[in-house]
Amino acid sequence: MWLFCALYILSLLFVVVASLINISQHPAWMGIADVLVAFLLVGVMIALAVLTQGKVNPRAEHSSYRVYRWLGVVPLILLALFFLTGEAINWTTLLPGLAWRVFVLSYSLPFAFELINSSAAA
Repeated sequence: MWLFCALYILSLLFVVVASLINISQHPAWMGIADVLVAFLLVGVMIALAVLTQGKVNPRAEHSSYRVYRWLGVVPLILLALFFLTGEAINWTTLLPGLAWRVFVLSYSLPFAFELINSSAAA
């Protein structure tokens, strides 16, 4: 579970940094590291799904729903950033990067909460 959190935060950092610096200034290792972290993150997401297959209880689903409600605010924050910063952010890098990362997070939440709940009960 903590591996998923660490990889997710690292993955978010890659896309945010990449969207804030000039494309010509991107070091070559950054793209390679981003793709490697992405593959690891998706692998951990699949492992979470397999470990908790058929075990997600209503408490985990309810906890996930509460987070989904907060994730709904993200588009509004991005819209405000767009109007405030304009071209200072590379939106063609940021938006696709955030889109798949939000998908990974929202897909993984019920599994992650189930693991947290089951480890707390043990």
